[in-house]
Amino acid sequence: MSETAILAVVVGALWGVTLALVGVVWAMLKERIATLDNKVSSLEGQNTAQETAIGRLTERAIAREQAHSEHREHTSEQFARLESAINAISGKLDRLLGTRTPYPTSDNRGPSR
Repeated sequence: MSETAILAVVVGALWGVTLALVGVVWAMLKERIATLDNKVSSLEGQNTAQETAIGRLTERAIAREQAHSEHREHTSEQFARLESAINAISGKLDRLLGTRTPYPTSDNRGPSR
């Protein structure tokens, strides 16, 4: 065999080894990309589920806050009505008994001494 033929065989063998290594790396990267695609799709699904849950929780929190504020308004109205009724009864008792009631009203500032 001549030197040219030996050199051609060596270059051919090196080229074959290089192509085999590129093929192995290509196959490994392709498998890794497929695995990462699966992970990304599962994480996107989890993200969607979590965003939906957060949206529902936010809606519930807003509804709960609105219900609490309406309840506070409702109870303050009831307290105002009770206070006005107590004031009216205290005024009638003051006129009827001629004394001052112990409940302080707008025109009655506490028990008489």
